[in-house]
This record gives sequence, structure tokens and C-alpha cells, in this order.
Amino acid sequence: MSLHTQAETARHLVEEKHAHYLMIIKANQPSLPEAVTNALALAGTDADFTGTSWTEEGKGHGRREKRSIRTVPAAGTGWPHAAQVMLPSSNHPDRLTLAHPAAAEPDG
Repeated sequence: MSLHTQAETARHLVEEKHAHYLMIIKANQPSLPEAVTNALALAGTDADFTGTSWTEEGKGHGRREKRSIRTVPAAGTGWPHAAQVMLPSSNHPDRLTLAHPAAAEPDG
């Protein structure tokens, strides 16, 4: 759900609540996915992202599945306090995700 994927919500969480965030970007805000993908180089093959991605292949639900996550720094997106943008993929349409710095850390 991306109801609260709003710049003001991100600002409020970090500046007032001293919290971290992970927000989902969907097509219900057409300008946001476009702005993020225009600011970042997320397009390309998995081989182009070997240093900043994770990929797993396996069998589930009776079919072969491939799941991957591409990551790039969020600099240039204009999104408050975002450190990283992640593009998860799992035989589904592309979905973008914004992450606050600590939320992007494995132990954060």
C-alpha cells in the first residue's frame, strides 16, 4: 500500500519522530515513479548491477521463480532523507521502493 508515500510523511517521520522509513512507490502517483527512474539509472540487465543487487532463483508454487533487488543511491531524487532506491522484481511488474539510510542497512 502506498497511501502514505508522501514527501511530507517522510519529513515528519525523520525530523519529528526520529524514525526510519521504507516507502513503496506505485502508479497511483504517476509523477513519482517517473521522477525517481529519470533521476536514477535502474534500467539495464542484472549483470549491470552485480555490485549493488541480489538475485535468487528457485522453484516455488510449481514454477521456476527469479527474485532480485537492484539498489542505487537516492541522490538526485529530491525525496526527503532518502538514501537508497530499491527495485524488487519477482515475475511481477516493477515496483520501486525508497529507503531511509538506517532502513537500508542490513542490521538497521
